[in-house]
Amino acid sequence: MAVDLGNLAQHDPLALEIKLRVLSHLPGSPPEHAFGRMWGTIIVVRRSPGPLVRASLRELTLRFDYGRLVVHDGRVGRPDISLWGTDAQVLALGQAGPASTRAWSVARVISGVSSTGSSVEPLQVFGGLTHPRLLYRLSLVLSGVARLHDEPRASEP
Repeated sequence: MAVDLGNLAQHDPLALEIKLRVLSHLPGSPPEHAFGRMWGTIIVVRRSPGPLVRASLRELTLRFDYGRLVVHDGRVGRPDISLWGTDAQVLALGQAGPASTRAWSVARVISGVSSTGSSVEPLQVFGGLTHPRLLYRLSLVLSGVARLHDEPRASEP
């Protein structure tokens, strides 16, 4: 398993969180096995909560190549899947539930059915119907332990 970050993506909190989640899986686990079978490009268009203006959109490209992930800042190549949402919505794909119900949870995400009745716009998925396995495997890979925001940072002297 290898995760490489592009020059600008090294300072992006979402890119760092994705890297930590991918590398947190034990060898031989189902998410690690799914990561080894992923091939494709996923564009993540992140929007800030609040009014949508062009300046509030930030993009990451996730390029999977059978056990290797390269995260680029901005758009690179032609995406197989595009995800539009906030950082929390993108990372919530990893909390789709246990393996027995994960496929149904991912199907709800693809169809745009929101499980909450809130006024927040749900995560938008483009290309999920043509690449459901890639989206399902992404949800498995993102199910790793979230360490970036959970651990307290050491104070500097």
